[in-house]
Amino acid sequence: MLYPQYLIDDPKNWAKIVRIVAALVFMIVSTVKCIAQDRPKAVQTDQFGRVGCEGLYARVDLLGDTLFRNPGSRATVIISPQMDSTSKALYYSELIKKAFQLREYALDRLRIVRGPAAESVGGAVWLVPAGAEDPGQGLEVWPDKPLDLSKPFIFDTEDENNICPTFVPKLYAELIKSNPNVLGRIVVIPNSMSGRRRKFEAAKEWIENLTQKWGVPRNRLKLLFAKPTDFEVVQFWIVPIKKH
Repeated sequence: MLYPQYLIDDPKNWAKIVRIVAALVFMIVSTVKCIAQDRPKAVQTDQFGRVGCEGLYARVDLLGDTLFRNPGSRATVIISPQMDSTSKALYYSELIKKAFQLREYALDRLRIVRGPAAESVGGAVWLVPAGAEDPGQGLEVWPDKPLDLSKPFIFDTEDENNICPTFVPKLYAELIKSNPNVLGRIVVIPNSMSGRRRKFEAAKEWIENLTQKWGVPRNRLKLLFAKPTDFEVVQFWIVPIKKH
């Protein structure tokens, strides 16, 4: 801070300068404290242990609605695996992400991270406002399942009950379109009680959905019918194109 030279040279004005500087320091310190006190904090909105898919879907819907009502916030889900196995925790992570995509929630505002191993699998859901410290900071993100496009595999399935859907048509379509060396193979396993007409209706619905809505070329999809059973299932395969 600059003062006129006559103020500095006159000892009588030193007390005044000191008081001014002290007042400015007090204002700065008070402002910093106020900012620190007003800094938003993350809020735990939910927690769960071992849970069925319906219960997990209900939690996803609650979280999606919470993010919608808090547009400036993000969500962090910390999933702790069971000590002797990560399979259930990976399943929870995958189901949450797929449910977010199916419901068209803001997946880019969601982080699913790995917590410390515990006696039983479980998780905690946090709402993280802008500027708040993320409780999952520094934790490893649960990885997506690696895909081997060199051999046929079932990408996902859908059944007639559709209680806990996991098949995301957009992801299936993007995988086919971005990999010219694979085809999509849709295998319809009809319900033996539904009749022939229902079998073809189910097939037509999926073909139209993938070609018209998601832009998969019709020649990149193959349709097959398997032997009827007592429960309708549709399998969505990824099959590498055979090189001649």
